[in-house]
Amino acid sequence: MAGAVDKKIIDIKEELDSSPTTHLSSRTGILDSVTLIREFSETDLQPLTEKFTSGSGSYALSEVCEALAQQRAICYGARTIKTTFKKFDLPAYETVNGALGLTEPNTSFMGINATDIGETYSINLTSLEGTQTQGSNTFSTDVRDYYLVRSRVTGELIDINDSIDPYSTPDSETAFGNAIAWGEDVGSEAGTWNADYAKANIASVGLQSEGLFNELKIMTLQDHLEQGSNTNYTTLGAAFGQKFYLKRHADYVNTFTIIGTTNIDSIEITDISDEDLAKIKYGDVISGENIPDNNVTIAGLKTVDSKIRLSNTGVATESGTVTLTVNSVPFGYAENDIFCQIEIVGEGLVTNPDWMPVGDDAGDYSSADAGADALLNANTSQFIGLLGFFDPDNGSANATNDLSKGARGDWVSEGKEYGGAYPYKEKNPFFPAIGITRKSYEVDNGEIVGTQPTGLDEDDIPSGRYIKFDYERANNTSVMPENRYYVDQAEKFYYELPCNSQYVSGSVTIGTAHPMPNTGEPIAAIVKTGMSGAVTRITAIETLAGQAWHATLAAGSNTTANWTIPADTAIHTPTANGAGSTPTNQYSYYYRLNGGIVEKRGWKTEYSGDGSNFTSSGRQVIAAADYVVVSNFIARKLTTDGSTANLDIALCESSIDDLQTIATANAEFRDPVSTSNVANPGITDAAFDTWVCATTGTNTFDASLSTVKASITALYAAAEMADRETGTVPQWGALTGATPDLGTSINCASFGSGDNTHAKWISFASNTTTLGTTLSNRVAEIDARIGVPTRAGTPSTSYKQYPAVYVSAVPTANTTGGYVPYGRAIYNSCNHLLGNHLKLLTQLISDIQGLDSLVDLVKKARNKYEIFNGRAKEY
Repeated sequence: MAGAVDKKIIDIKEELDSSPTTHLSSRTGILDSVTLIREFSETDLQPLTEKFTSGSGSYALSEVCEALAQQRAICYGARTIKTTFKKFDLPAYETVNGALGLTEPNTSFMGINATDIGETYSINLTSLEGTQTQGSNTFSTDVRDYYLVRSRVTGELIDINDSIDPYSTPDSETAFGNAIAWGEDVGSEAGTWNADYAKANIASVGLQSEGLFNELKIMTLQDHLEQGSNTNYTTLGAAFGQKFYLKRHADYVNTFTIIGTTNIDSIEITDISDEDLAKIKYGDVISGENIPDNNVTIAGLKTVDSKIRLSNTGVATESGTVTLTVNSVPFGYAENDIFCQIEIVGEGLVTNPDWMPVGDDAGDYSSADAGADALLNANTSQFIGLLGFFDPDNGSANATNDLSKGARGDWVSEGKEYGGAYPYKEKNPFFPAIGITRKSYEVDNGEIVGTQPTGLDEDDIPSGRYIKFDYERANNTSVMPENRYYVDQAEKFYYELPCNSQYVSGSVTIGTAHPMPNTGEPIAAIVKTGMSGAVTRITAIETLAGQAWHATLAAGSNTTANWTIPADTAIHTPTANGAGSTPTNQYSYYYRLNGGIVEKRGWKTEYSGDGSNFTSSGRQVIAAADYVVVSNFIARKLTTDGSTANLDIALCESSIDDLQTIATANAEFRDPVSTSNVANPGITDAAFDTWVCATTGTNTFDASLSTVKASITALYAAAEMADRETGTVPQWGALTGATPDLGTSINCASFGSGDNTHAKWISFASNTTTLGTTLSNRVAEIDARIGVPTRAGTPSTSYKQYPAVYVSAVPTANTTGGYVPYGRAIYNSCNHLLGNHLKLLTQLISDIQGLDSLVDLVKKARNKYEIFNGRAKEY
């Protein structure tokens, strides 16, 4: 068909001409979504967008969890890995709901785009007197002639999409009423416009950043928005995408003249031209020759007869052709009528009037205004860069937090193996590579095919555990580990230490390191018995290694001898072999410290004989052995060598030091959300601080440990353990002629000025038990605050055995508006943004990333345009 190519060229040109509108609409839609998210976050996303304040500082809920999680790890004995708890890298609270790079509206000013009600042409508002002519219509652009409408209840401007009532009234049925000042009683104005609404007068409009890509028309209010009668609502001001009408303060009067013929004593004026008849309307005020000087109005028009009829006061005083003056208020130009529409916009939402859709229409697109991304006053990247937190890159090519990564469709996790590793299994941290198991928990032929805990499904973000299992995996030589990697989203949301890690807790290593890949799967959750085990070992009544001491020795209920370090005995002189009766065997004992333990040492001479002859063994060394005395039990409990602290006691000491000094886990920390016990038994922050003595004083464990150590030292000093001389030279007395220092016999339950080492040990043991109980209660308290997932199943341990452990349930969300458990509150907020129920952030990021495709559409349309015009394509 002839002309088909020409028609196609015209169609493409029309498509390109409309591109700025398409781009503008897309960007406006994005800001609408931003507005929705931010408004929603004010009341429903506080776990991500609010900072909670306490006596020790202000923290986002995730920061509260991090402090508590580190404190919890210390309390259950895992101080060696206390900072390795799992967590998401969440953005700072102020960025999620923080300021954008765009000029944001508030209660005083706003960026605007003014148009007629039908949005067919722009209106250039001014701060001073001025007019604009559109067709045959000339109107004032002075913003002082107009006002916005605000609610007396909320104090907010009223969006035309929310209510049209304040813009359609006052009318014949609803009076304007008396002007009532803002904040004053409007009871006397019931039923009038002024009872429910008030004017918000405008001070000025002006161009901000003229010449830059962020050029924007700003409107500043004279009557700034303030709280209305609803004192529970805080006035925020306009939001992006909202639309309002400007209303007129007074009638706009258009004055012009017409020519007609008056007839004496008649209210009709005849011989009016069609051109003049088109200017006038019913109700216009008319004056001039032959018409009485009073308020005469046009009461009717009869176009076919070229005449008008005046109101009854307009009886002509003479006949003749006259020039009459008409004061006409055009339709829509009366007092309180709607003048125009304003939409709240920001930078990048203003079209570029100089944009050249098809270049110079001769294949040249070299002009800056001909660029495929020059449709609006900010190009796509510039506009996205103004979106702050909602910029998908957040200032870097890799994004700066897990929430942004989770919303991006181009950040996809994959379970593909690279050189034996799986580097991208959690590239999208909220959606790791878990195959098809995102649905509710399900087992099919022994294999877990659904990992979501009870109450969650594929519409929710993952909160379960998944193990990549490669059944019958082998290389060309042997069987290989089938459990390739594990991810546990519940560990992250509830700030748990990894289940496949281990830690040293005093003298014992807790758990087993479980690197992946592995033949078996990791245990369900990390063991929390490190501290309780150490406390048990410290306080246990036990037999020391190599000594068959009775268990009651530690309790001090044995004989008095077991409470006493004896004095040394003088070294005996053996009798030589000889004749006569066989002598009694001889023994000399002395006591020395070895590694903090009192050893019993000595010499012996044993005699044997028959009849009148006997044989002497001479003086022989008696092997050193730990002396059976209660102080030795205490000493070995306290140290391993007399100076090095027992590992279990060292754990307790170091843990208390951590709680007193580590800034992020200090017992001075005050949780701003929960100030009373959540667990029962539990322990509040203040009570825990008082016990730990992070703020003042010395912890009872430390104090009693110091006391019993000092008592042991005093006991050894009183017994002269360092000064005893017997046995240092076997024949001391014979060689020196002096009397050796044999030391002093000392009872460890009573020496010096009433010192009692045993009683102090019992006190220390009691305080150690209290330490265990207190830290256990603190763990329970933190568990209750953050929440602990429930897991089920027995870990697989062998080849060809499917993984069996799963997260069966996660803590239930608070139903009373609180935040406990914190992990679930954080999960719910992330789920609102990323889950399929609302997809607020996911959809927004997708829309923002889709802006580039609009530029591609321009390029494709231009290519078609050039080709149909017989030229080479441009891109």
